[in-house]
Amino acid sequence: TFSLDDVSDCSISLNKLTQLPIKQIKIDSVLVKNLTKNQPVIQTLLSMSQHLGILAIAEGVETIEQRDFLAHLGCLAYQGYLISRPLALDAFEEFVSAHQ
Repeated sequence: TFSLDDVSDCSISLNKLTQLPIKQIKIDSVLVKNLTKNQPVIQTLLSMSQHLGILAIAEGVETIEQRDFLAHLGCLAYQGYLISRPLALDAFEEFVSAHQ
């Protein structure tokens, strides 16, 4: 299966989403940075991913307000500095153990 990264610029044919074994799309942090302006695009991506059975992950979530706004739109998977800064492998393993 595949994760489609940086979804924001329509660089992939929508038809490919149904042809490839894509299980996740990542909503680009460019869209997340200005949520209110980009809300219609984000809602469209979330609706499309839901109808296709694809998990949508928002990238670049840095604040609780961004997370809450995305949750209100129906996006419940995030990555970004709100959760954690990039970690070395040993620190990552400790982080995962502490949050299970």
